[in-house]
Amino acid sequence: MDKQLLYSALDAQKSIILVYQRDVLVFANRRFFQVFPQFSSLEECTLNHRCVSELFTDIDGQDLSVETFDQNETLMARIKHAEGLITVYQIDTQLIENGKVLTISEVSSTETAMSCNLAHRSLYDNIDVIDTLVMMVRVDEFGRIISASSAFLRLSEFEAVDLIGKPMSIIRRPNMPQRTFTRWWKTIQEDPRWSGELKLRKKDGTLYWVYTAVAPAYVSPSQTKSNGYFFVMEEITGQKEMEQTLIKLYEVRQLSMTDPLTQLYNRYKLNDSITREIERTRRYDVPLSMILIDIDHFKPINDNFGHLVGDQVLVEMSKLLKAHIRTSDILGRWGGEEFIILLPHTVKEHAAAKAESIRCAIEKRVFACGNITASFGVTQFRLSDSEDDFIRRTDDALYEAKGSGRNIVIVV
Repeated sequence: MDKQLLYSALDAQKSIILVYQRDVLVFANRRFFQVFPQFSSLEECTLNHRCVSELFTDIDGQDLSVETFDQNETLMARIKHAEGLITVYQIDTQLIENGKVLTISEVSSTETAMSCNLAHRSLYDNIDVIDTLVMMVRVDEFGRIISASSAFLRLSEFEAVDLIGKPMSIIRRPNMPQRTFTRWWKTIQEDPRWSGELKLRKKDGTLYWVYTAVAPAYVSPSQTKSNGYFFVMEEITGQKEMEQTLIKLYEVRQLSMTDPLTQLYNRYKLNDSITREIERTRRYDVPLSMILIDIDHFKPINDNFGHLVGDQVLVEMSKLLKAHIRTSDILGRWGGEEFIILLPHTVKEHAAAKAESIRCAIEKRVFACGNITASFGVTQFRLSDSEDDFIRRTDDALYEAKGSGRNIVIVV
């Protein structure tokens, strides 16, 4: 890894980085020129150490010079900007052979600054180690590979000769459409600090995942147009496989508690919810009510219109019920054409009012089979109730509604 590669990596950092050789400034990263636009070039900065002597004072206002930073230490300093604004910065000094590296960060991000400083020290002092451990690929502005770190070659199982001069598409997954790859490359050109997940292929065709951060490559710090890009990668295949496993487990769990037709909770999940809400009601002495709903004359709908229409009616009913409950309420398909709504923190009078509102909405709605009605049983949990008592009383209320002519709300 050459010095230009090192400087390009430092150039992408958010902190200000200054590199001195024998107290002469030899490098200032792009962040420096962004913070201090009064300096247009590295050469201008080096005159009489202006970038230090005119900008830095210690926390008490005493002038600092580059000679001040003569040992590995952290200093607090004030920096005066061109518009007169004074900002407090932390300056971390790392001595290197015949020189020093200054990492300058605002005090408001001290913790980040310290971690960045450690990274910069590693970059400057351990180039060979970085080449061995950091997966990095450099490409020119046309997407041709210029260099690849040993770490990348080791994981991808390519030899350098396989990659140098070849388009970056050589390492992409083979089933990635060319149109997608072209669109992604255009995104890189428009935003050279892109980051995200990529699926790449090894030499033998094995696929693997990497998290990639892109940084522009510059010939010199003062250059505004890049001549290529650095791709710094971290393998995340294990994490992606774990994500897929968790997603599958979640899907299995959802299937185990979801009614496949209506996508509402099924009876298994409703029983679990009833148990849980009863425990909460007993613990905190708060009200809990239940509404049991049954579509009137549902069998003739299946007989006259067919089961597909009957299924559509159930789906439409599910959507209507969802639209009429609170986010804290629990809705599910109890079985057949029956639905349950659990209403935490709700007395039976309020639950009855909610049931009446839903009854009216059903009566006015035109379903796939035409107009239909529903009957409702409502009750409130009593502290003396068992779970079966609570459900049985709601079912008794529904049975009474059915026996009273249907399309009615009965509260017990």
